[in-house]
Amino acid sequence: MKKARKASFLDKLLRLVGVLLILALILGSLAGKIDPRDNKYIPFFGLAYPYVLCMNVAMVIYWLIRQRWAYAFYPILAMLIGWQAFNASIGFIGNKGIGPKADKDAIRMMTYNVHSFRPYGEEVIETVKEQMLDLIEEESPDIICFQEFFTRFKGPYNITDSLRQSLKIKNVFFVPISK
Repeated sequence: MKKARKASFLDKLLRLVGVLLILALILGSLAGKIDPRDNKYIPFFGLAYPYVLCMNVAMVIYWLIRQRWAYAFYPILAMLIGWQAFNASIGFIGNKGIGPKADKDAIRMMTYNVHSFRPYGEEVIETVKEQMLDLIEEESPDIICFQEFFTRFKGPYNITDSLRQSLKIKNVFFVPISK
């Protein structure tokens, strides 16, 4: 009969950390299903979900290297329980959502941080702006939210009016951050 190995201090500490990480992973998985008004702490686990997931993967790798199969099993089980949250975070959806709408009555929304219609840290490049507008036209959202672009109420820098014309948008709601 094989003699049981005595757990080192590090193993005991990592077991405790592993249990806490599993609990954090489960709470992070539940964050999308629980109203923040009902519990104000769980949404923070949702924000930390990708990091907690990575730490759980590291724990699984550690326990597999140490050949402690049972300790590797529990984080994997927690990941499988939270598969829906994992899928929502990572997004292995392929071509789902691309192209024309399957249901004409469905509303397609899009949010786009256009960063002043230019690559980060560079001057305005007209082709980048055109590529962004082509993408928007290709996706044909019913509702679109643009973030981080410079505009004026009148004149050549009235980007809101330019977007309305180039995308053939009838209704626009614009909230300036300054006048």
